[in-house]
Amino acid sequence: MPSFVGRIAVHRLAAGAVATSSARLVIAKQLGRVSCPLRASFVRAYATPGRPKKTDTASTAQSVGRSRKTAAGAAAPKKAAAKKTTTTKAPAKKAATSAKTPKAKKASPPPKKKKVLTDGQKAKLELTKARQEKAELKQKALFTEPKTLPYSPWTLYLTRMTAGSPATGTMSSRMSALATEFKALSHSETEELQRTVEANKFQNAASYKAWVESHTPIEIAEAQAARNLLRRKYNFPKANSTHKIRDDRQPKSPRSAYVYFFRARHGSGDYANLKSTEALKAIAQEWKGLPTTDRQPFDDLAAADLTRYKKQVVETLHREIKAPR
Repeated sequence: MPSFVGRIAVHRLAAGAVATSSARLVIAKQLGRVSCPLRASFVRAYATPGRPKKTDTASTAQSVGRSRKTAAGAAAPKKAAAKKTTTTKAPAKKAATSAKTPKAKKASPPPKKKKVLTDGQKAKLELTKARQEKAELKQKALFTEPKTLPYSPWTLYLTRMTAGSPATGTMSSRMSALATEFKALSHSETEELQRTVEANKFQNAASYKAWVESHTPIEIAEAQAARNLLRRKYNFPKANSTHKIRDDRQPKSPRSAYVYFFRARHGSGDYANLKSTEALKAIAQEWKGLPTTDRQPFDDLAAADLTRYKKQVVETLHREIKAPR
């Protein structure tokens, strides 16, 4: 236990303005060994806050502990509040990022394999397509012309003699008998048949023209194209393979330079003494040996005719052509 002189020295040292925190700590340790009334007050005054100090009495320990607890408790809620605010924002960001991520696409099913057709099935399919195309072409071909009246005396006489009479015998025998009767007709009967035939021709022409004009030029052109395709691809109809729709409204095909040359040479009379086949060969040979300067007039006529044809096609059929065949 320090003496009285030591205690006075310690008090003076503590009261000095130059005492550091380490010096305070030394003084506090010394005062812990001194049992005097100034010890508790000195510890409270010069002890470093935040560091626990060992004292002999329980009151000082409790007071220091309470002050530290209150200080720690005041700081703790602030830190906890800051942590709570930071932790509450994190799930929001995660939710936002999770909402933006696209969902995984479902796997598409594998493509179905095409069914391989046998030769028989392919032939049947082609036959079905051909039948359908043929039916469509028939409908577009306009096989609806008016029936023609007899246009010759023989056909008129045959129609009259076979109408309403029952068939007897074979066809060949009947036709031979009717031909014999037709040759044996009188002059007046033959003239009557001829007059009727002329009237039939006039009536046939009038009815045919009315039928053609009941359709537009475009429909007639499409019908003629359908007939050409039926005849070329399906050989239909067999009995009337050269039939063509006669329509004066259709643009006439342009003539070539050789056609103009042939008409000019054939009409000149230079080949009048030759047969038609010989004249054709001679004119063709002359055209092959014709100089370019002599061909130019016929080429100009062909070009002008082609321009006329293109213009008529645009005006009548409302379509354009590149070049005629």
